Amino acid sequence: MLAFLAARQLAQYDPAPAWEAFLPSKSWTAIASSADGFGLVASTATRPDVADGGSLYTSADGGVTWLLNSEGTVGGRKAWTAVASSADGQHLAGAATDDAIFLSAPVEGANAVYTTASDGSRFVASGTPSLSWSEAAGAGKRAWTALASSANGDTVYAAAWGGAIWRGDHATAAEESSWTATGPSADWRALACSADGAAVVAAVAGGAIYVSADRGASWTEKTGASAPPLREWAAVSCDANCKTIVAADQYRRPADYDLVNGASKADRLKGGLWVSTDGGATWKARYLAASDADPIAWTAVAASDDGVRLAAAAHKGGVWSSEDSGATWEMLTGVSSDLAFKALASSS
Repeated sequence: MLAFLAARQLAQYDPAPAWEAFLPSKSWTAIASSADGFGLVASTATRPDVADGGSLYTSADGGVTWLLNSEGTVGGRKAWTAVASSADGQHLAGAATDDAIFLSAPVEGANAVYTTASDGSRFVASGTPSLSWSEAAGAGKRAWTALASSANGDTVYAAAWGGAIWRGDHATAAEESSWTATGPSADWRALACSADGAAVVAAVAGGAIYVSADRGASWTEKTGASAPPLREWAAVSCDANCKTIVAADQYRRPADYDLVNGASKADRLKGGLWVSTDGGATWKARYLAASDADPIAWTAVAASDDGVRLAAAAHKGGVWSSEDSGATWEMLTGVSSDLAFKALASSS
């Protein structure tokens, strides 16, 4: 099951009912899914012309109904940039630019009474909701760009633009979480981690891909002939062991990129999907553009737990899937390729 965000639309794909759209158009920025695809969390950006801009939405039924997490639960509207979910969907994380990280936990004895808003979402009218949100102690307020969570939600990684990658331990309880800066300072754009939280992969905007196998204690920059060149990375994802990694390149490059980085003009114009099946040791590029003059600007990727099924979405380039760890790709039908896809999440 896939859930995706276009610039103004949220929808879900399941092989049986195919595509199904949810909620009216909004300024969606990120989405994450539980292992079974029924627990979802999605975020919107702050916009003056959108009444509920800067909000977090959660669903416990695969997107059939959505709960607007009210201003009081997450400290007001924010420019949300990233979300993450544990495998059971009970422990969520949300991060906003130049703001804090918020963590959720299930509430025993929840007795909330909900009211349906005009857009079809629900919000708490009274009582206690099933999830409580708290600011993560020790993480600080930074220009957060990406989040990743271990399967049990106890380890959360957060990437900061112009800063470090932070590891949050004991993240299932926000007030008890502790945060440690790892990795070099860089303009981090994308982040993913293994189910146990030990392996991490991160991408620098206009730079390299880095991997860590020891919870961020040490990082290896992927360089050399078998590694991807410096790219304008938009997203990364990996399987449960972070052995199969898929990275999305949105292809935007300066005119002199080929001269500076030794790439051909044809390669400079292409936006590629880069796949590694050995934890980042070697990589293969998949250029799915129709021609050099018609490149695809990839914006989002997702991977199944076994790394066999991969998915990728693009800015007005459709949603694509692979059933063989990225060796071959096919565009999914039933959804317009004119949509500006922003984010992608998948069940296990």
